Amino acid sequence: MRQRRIEIKLALLLVAVFAAVVLKPLWQKAWIYMSGAVIPYSSSGLSSTEHHNRLLSVGGERWVSGNRLEEATAYHALVIPPQVELREDGSVSKSDGVSDAETLKWLCPRGLANQADEAKSLTLTYYAITQRVTIGSDTYSLAEGNLFVVRLDDEWRPHVTQLGAILNKAVEIHEVREFFKRALPDDEVVKKL
Repeated sequence: MRQRRIEIKLALLLVAVFAAVVLKPLWQKAWIYMSGAVIPYSSSGLSSTEHHNRLLSVGGERWVSGNRLEEATAYHALVIPPQVELREDGSVSKSDGVSDAETLKWLCPRGLANQADEAKSLTLTYYAITQRVTIGSDTYSLAEGNLFVVRLDDEWRPHVTQLGAILNKAVEIHEVREFFKRALPDDEVVKKL
């Protein structure tokens, strides 16, 4: 009798785990639909050649009614690397419709001529379910603004300023640049974008 109860409990547990695994994508899509979160599928960027600053926008679509989607932007980030000798080394983008990870990469020359350049990077990750962005090791709620200025110090640690503004309509990257300039008119780095 006791053995039978254990078998029933184990079978119920397996059914619950199976249902959770199978239903997770459906639950995630339903939550994104109801919350109006941006379903990420694209990113665009702009780089300044002189200072290697990068302006990144992660976009996609959001549900606005039962069967209508509109283009939207999850967040915009202005990334300012340390003012040292470096060169851009591209970026890596990974999106699954629920989250989006953008890794920006740079190469810094080492002091000795025969040594390979040192690779540096920064990853920014957007989560549609929670509508948050992780930059480095810190996480930010997009309800408090979706524009970020990320300054990397000499140790390549990010120091983030979250602007209290939301720019979530789909806009061209040059419009985002102008918005940052208007929001931070006294910032010398932003003026040079």
